[in-house]
Amino acid sequence: MDNRRRQGHGRERETAEEVKQNAEDYPPNLMLPNEQRRWISIIFATFGLAGLLVACSRSWSWADYMAIHRDGIQKLEPARQMNAQYEEVDNFIVNFGFGEQPQQWQTVAFIGGRFELTLVVPVTVDYSKRTLTQAGAPKFHLCAAQSIRMLDGDQPETTYDAKLGREFGIEEWNKFVHSGFDLTSFGIPKSEVHSIPHWKEYVHACRSDRVQIK
Repeated sequence: MDNRRRQGHGRERETAEEVKQNAEDYPPNLMLPNEQRRWISIIFATFGLAGLLVACSRSWSWADYMAIHRDGIQKLEPARQMNAQYEEVDNFIVNFGFGEQPQQWQTVAFIGGRFELTLVVPVTVDYSKRTLTQAGAPKFHLCAAQSIRMLDGDQPETTYDAKLGREFGIEEWNKFVHSGFDLTSFGIPKSEVHSIPHWKEYVHACRSDRVQIK
Protein backbone atom coordinates (compact mmCIF):
# COMPACT_ATOMS: atom_id res chain seq x y z
CA MET A 1 0.00 0.00 0.00
CA ASP A 2 1.34 3.40 -1.01
CA ASN A 3 0.95 5.47 2.14
CA ARG A 4 2.31 8.84 3.17
CA ARG A 5 3.04 10.02 6.69
CA ARG A 6 2.84 13.52 8.05
CA GLN A 7 3.54 14.54 11.60
CA GLY A 8 1.79 17.27 13.50
CA HIS A 9 2.13 21.00 13.17
CA GLY A 10 4.18 21.70 16.28
CA ARG A 11 6.70 24.11 14.77
CA GLU A 12 4.06 26.18 13.00
CA ARG A 13 1.97 26.46 16.14
CA GLU A 14 4.99 27.41 18.23
CA THR A 15 5.91 30.19 15.82
CA ALA A 16 2.38 31.53 15.76
CA GLU A 17 2.22 31.59 19.55
CA GLU A 18 5.49 33.51 19.68
CA VAL A 19 4.09 36.06 17.26
CA LYS A 20 0.78 36.39 19.10
CA GLN A 21 2.65 37.31 22.27
CA ASN A 22 3.87 40.43 20.47
CA ALA A 23 0.79 41.46 18.48
CA GLU A 24 -2.76 40.52 19.44
CA ASP A 25 -4.18 41.39 16.03
CA TYR A 26 -1.58 39.51 13.97
CA PRO A 27 -3.09 36.88 11.62
CA PRO A 28 -1.83 33.67 13.32
CA ASN A 29 -1.28 31.60 10.18
CA LEU A 30 -0.27 33.15 6.88
CA MET A 31 0.94 29.80 5.53
CA LEU A 32 4.46 31.13 5.10
CA PRO A 33 7.64 29.11 4.62
CA ASN A 34 9.40 28.57 7.94
CA GLU A 35 12.21 30.99 7.11
CA GLN A 36 9.76 33.83 6.37
CA ARG A 37 7.79 33.00 9.49
CA ARG A 38 10.96 33.23 11.62
CA TRP A 39 11.81 36.63 10.16
CA ILE A 40 8.26 37.86 10.78
CA SER A 41 8.53 36.74 14.39
CA ILE A 42 11.78 38.68 14.79
CA ILE A 43 10.34 41.80 13.12
CA PHE A 44 7.22 41.71 15.31
CA ALA A 45 9.23 41.22 18.48
CA THR A 46 11.40 44.22 17.62
CA PHE A 47 9.17 46.68 15.78
CA GLY A 48 5.59 45.42 16.02
CA LEU A 49 3.01 45.55 13.21
CA ALA A 50 4.45 48.72 11.65
CA GLY A 51 7.81 47.03 11.28
CA LEU A 52 6.24 44.10 9.46
CA LEU A 53 4.41 46.35 7.00
CA VAL A 54 7.59 48.27 6.19
CA ALA A 55 9.68 45.12 5.87
CA CYS A 56 7.14 43.58 3.50
CA SER A 57 6.92 46.78 1.42
CA ARG A 58 3.13 46.41 1.77
CA SER A 59 0.66 48.77 3.39
CA TRP A 60 -1.85 46.04 4.25
CA SER A 61 -3.52 45.80 7.62
CA TRP A 62 -5.46 43.21 9.57
CA ALA A 63 -8.69 44.71 8.19
CA ASP A 64 -7.27 44.35 4.66
CA TYR A 65 -6.46 40.71 5.34
CA MET A 66 -10.01 39.92 6.42
CA ALA A 67 -11.65 41.95 3.63
CA ILE A 68 -9.56 40.35 0.86
CA HIS A 69 -10.28 36.83 2.07
CA ARG A 70 -14.01 37.51 2.39
CA ASP A 71 -13.95 38.91 -1.13
CA GLY A 72 -12.31 35.69 -2.33
CA ILE A 73 -14.93 33.49 -0.64
CA GLN A 74 -17.66 35.37 -2.49
CA LYS A 75 -15.93 35.59 -5.88
CA LEU A 76 -14.49 32.08 -6.15
CA GLU A 77 -17.51 29.86 -6.69
CA PRO A 78 -15.98 26.56 -5.45
CA ALA A 79 -14.76 28.34 -2.30
CA ARG A 80 -18.23 29.74 -1.70
CA GLN A 81 -19.76 26.28 -2.23
CA MET A 82 -17.32 24.61 0.16
CA ASN A 83 -17.94 27.21 2.87
CA ALA A 84 -21.70 26.78 2.47
CA GLN A 85 -21.58 22.97 2.52
CA TYR A 86 -19.05 22.20 5.24
CA GLU A 87 -18.55 23.38 8.82
CA GLU A 88 -14.80 22.89 9.25
CA VAL A 89 -13.34 25.02 6.45
CA ASP A 90 -10.27 27.26 6.22
CA ASN A 91 -9.55 29.91 3.57
CA PHE A 92 -6.18 31.55 3.03
CA ILE A 93 -3.82 33.05 0.48
CA VAL A 94 -0.44 31.36 0.60
CA ASN A 95 2.29 33.89 1.45
CA PHE A 96 -0.20 36.72 1.84
CA GLY A 97 1.62 40.02 1.32
CA PHE A 98 4.70 38.35 -0.16
CA GLY A 99 5.91 37.10 -3.51
CA GLU A 100 4.94 37.67 -7.09
CA GLN A 101 1.48 37.72 -8.61
CA PRO A 102 -0.52 35.64 -9.15
CA GLN A 103 -0.70 34.21 -5.67
CA GLN A 104 -2.30 30.97 -4.51
CA TRP A 105 -5.69 30.79 -2.85
CA GLN A 106 -6.57 27.69 -0.88
CA THR A 107 -9.80 26.53 0.69
CA VAL A 108 -9.45 23.43 2.86
CA ALA A 109 -12.39 21.41 4.19
CA PHE A 110 -12.27 18.50 6.64
CA ILE A 111 -15.05 16.09 5.73
CA GLY A 112 -16.34 12.59 6.18
CA GLY A 113 -14.36 11.87 9.33
CA ARG A 114 -11.11 11.18 7.43
CA PHE A 115 -10.99 13.24 4.21
CA GLU A 116 -9.26 16.56 3.52
CA LEU A 117 -10.53 18.42 0.44
CA THR A 118 -8.38 21.28 -0.86
CA LEU A 119 -9.22 23.85 -3.52
CA VAL A 120 -6.23 25.63 -5.12
CA VAL A 121 -6.78 28.69 -7.34
CA PRO A 122 -4.27 31.23 -8.70
CA VAL A 123 -5.44 34.75 -7.87
CA THR A 124 -4.25 38.30 -8.45
CA VAL A 125 -4.56 40.35 -5.27
CA ASP A 126 -5.14 44.12 -5.26
CA TYR A 127 -4.11 45.06 -1.73
CA SER A 128 -5.08 48.71 -2.10
CA LYS A 129 -8.65 47.89 -3.20
CA ARG A 130 -9.00 44.87 -0.90
CA THR A 131 -10.07 42.65 -3.79
CA LEU A 132 -8.81 39.68 -5.74
CA THR A 133 -9.35 38.27 -9.22
CA GLN A 134 -9.18 34.65 -10.32
CA ALA A 135 -6.10 34.19 -12.52
CA GLY A 136 -6.33 30.55 -13.57
CA ALA A 137 -8.27 27.32 -13.46
CA PRO A 138 -9.10 25.80 -10.06
CA LYS A 139 -7.62 22.46 -9.05
CA PHE A 140 -8.84 20.13 -6.34
CA HIS A 141 -7.02 17.64 -4.12
CA LEU A 142 -8.71 15.01 -1.99
CA CYS A 143 -6.72 12.93 0.48
CA ALA A 144 -7.85 10.31 2.99
CA ALA A 145 -6.27 9.59 6.33
CA GLN A 146 -5.64 5.87 6.88
CA SER A 147 -4.72 6.16 10.54
CA ILE A 148 -3.77 8.82 13.08
CA ARG A 149 -1.45 8.27 16.02
CA MET A 150 -1.05 10.86 18.76
CA LEU A 151 2.53 11.73 19.65
CA ASP A 152 3.89 13.45 22.75
CA GLY A 153 2.52 16.95 23.05
CA ASP A 154 -0.79 15.92 21.47
CA GLN A 155 0.65 16.11 17.96
CA PRO A 156 -0.87 13.78 15.35
CA GLU A 157 1.16 11.55 13.05
CA THR A 158 -1.02 10.71 10.06
CA THR A 159 -0.78 7.94 7.50
CA TYR A 160 -2.64 8.54 4.21
CA ASP A 161 -4.29 6.00 1.94
CA ALA A 162 -3.14 6.84 -1.59
CA LYS A 163 -5.80 4.60 -3.16
CA LEU A 164 -8.50 6.97 -1.94
CA GLY A 165 -6.73 10.14 -3.03
CA ARG A 166 -8.03 12.14 -5.99
CA GLU A 167 -6.89 15.12 -8.05
CA PHE A 168 -9.40 16.72 -10.41
CA GLY A 169 -10.61 19.88 -12.15
CA ILE A 170 -13.75 21.97 -12.38
CA GLU A 171 -15.77 19.47 -14.46
CA GLU A 172 -15.38 16.74 -11.87
CA TRP A 173 -16.09 19.28 -9.14
CA ASN A 174 -19.38 20.28 -10.77
CA LYS A 175 -20.39 16.61 -10.97
CA PHE A 176 -19.53 16.25 -7.29
CA VAL A 177 -21.69 19.26 -6.41
CA HIS A 178 -24.59 17.95 -8.51
CA SER A 179 -24.33 14.60 -6.71
CA GLY A 180 -25.03 16.36 -3.42
CA PHE A 181 -21.34 16.34 -2.42
CA ASP A 182 -21.32 12.53 -2.43
CA LEU A 183 -17.76 11.18 -2.12
CA THR A 184 -18.79 7.95 -3.84
CA SER A 185 -19.17 9.98 -7.06
CA PHE A 186 -15.34 9.86 -7.22
CA GLY A 187 -15.41 6.06 -7.23
CA ILE A 188 -14.68 5.87 -3.51
CA PRO A 189 -16.44 2.84 -1.97
CA LYS A 190 -19.19 3.77 0.47
CA SER A 191 -17.57 1.49 3.03
CA GLU A 192 -14.51 3.79 3.06
CA VAL A 193 -16.51 6.90 3.98
CA HIS A 194 -16.35 6.71 7.76
CA SER A 195 -14.71 8.38 10.73
CA ILE A 196 -11.38 7.17 12.10
CA PRO A 197 -9.94 7.52 15.63
CA HIS A 198 -8.26 10.84 16.53
CA TRP A 199 -9.76 12.68 13.53
CA LYS A 200 -10.96 15.53 15.74
CA GLU A 201 -7.48 15.92 17.21
CA TYR A 202 -5.98 15.96 13.71
CA VAL A 203 -8.41 18.64 12.54
CA HIS A 204 -7.73 20.72 15.63
CA ALA A 205 -3.96 20.54 15.05
CA CYS A 206 -4.36 21.59 11.43
CA ARG A 207 -6.71 24.49 12.16
CA SER A 208 -5.39 25.83 15.46
CA ASP A 209 -3.09 28.43 13.85
CA ARG A 210 -5.37 29.43 11.00
CA VAL A 211 -7.56 32.52 10.87
CA GLN A 212 -11.21 31.46 10.86
CA ILE A 213 -12.95 33.37 8.05
CA LYS A 214 -16.53 32.83 6.94
